[in-house]
Amino acid sequence: MSQLGIFDAPVVRNSDSAYAHKAADAIAPKLGKIQREVIEAYRQYGDMTSKTAEALPCFASYGRSTIQKRISELKGVGILEYVKDSPDAKYRLVEDRVDNPLPRTRREVCRCCRRPL
Repeated sequence: MSQLGIFDAPVVRNSDSAYAHKAADAIAPKLGKIQREVIEAYRQYGDMTSKTAEALPCFASYGRSTIQKRISELKGVGILEYVKDSPDAKYRLVEDRVDNPLPRTRREVCRCCRRPL
């Protein structure tokens, strides 16, 4: 069984437009850097929403929703998690997961609609 690295989350779907694929190709070399910057921001500022994180001055040079997408990827591999009982969907850094990515798991899906079983 192979492992899903921290910075191996998909960026674009096959069904996305050619523009999205071109943008994903352009940002691919920078992904690890941006994700590490997001981790550092959560270390520095603590729990926050994705919109709050995106508005930080250190992320001003990135395009719209770039940081929110990286947050979603980091949540997907267990580096970030939702803060329980938070009324505004805050995320928290799971420090012990930063250097220990989750193993890739195979989910069973319906052959017709691709929904998880």
